[in-house]
Amino acid sequence: MKQVLTRPRRGSNNALLLFTFFSAFFASGTGAAEMPAALLAPPAEIFEDWQTTCAAKLCSATTRVSSQDGAPLFAIEAPGAPADELILRTPLPLYLPDGLGFAVGGRLARDLAWVTCNPAGCEARMALDEDLRAALKAERGGSVEFTLLDGSRVRLPFSLMGFSAALAAAKAGTSAKTGEKTAP
Repeated sequence: MKQVLTRPRRGSNNALLLFTFFSAFFASGTGAAEMPAALLAPPAEIFEDWQTTCAAKLCSATTRVSSQDGAPLFAIEAPGAPADELILRTPLPLYLPDGLGFAVGGRLARDLAWVTCNPAGCEARMALDEDLRAALKAERGGSVEFTLLDGSRVRLPFSLMGFSAALAAAKAGTSAKTGEKTAP
């Protein structure tokens, strides 16, 4: 399921407006800033704000956050197998040295470096260890924070509603549409 970012809260900074401008600019066909095809694949099964997507016989739990006009802002993917990690992606132009801040509820915060960038966007990864897994299951939401190319710092919320069920389904590799195992 796609999470839609609504208007900023009263008193928030203008970075979100700039962020929305950049996302609309890149979504308007001016460049190749689009989410990877695996994150745009139709969902196999939806679990509240998360979904399973399956490609090449591998399933993942994913969530996407978009602007009000539908432009992708960022996505989080938890591959069901073989890796226990979270992959965070954004198509926006970023100031890479600042990295990515990742927070879950009020209990867990981590700073990550961007691992790779290409014309489709940038990606950061982190191990899905026991502490992170417990926080993701216990909390209702989190946020990511990064710096746009112009130096504006942006914080975007995401929902964790349905994360546990989507991850379990991705690990099982079962497609709700076919009822068949999709993992080897």
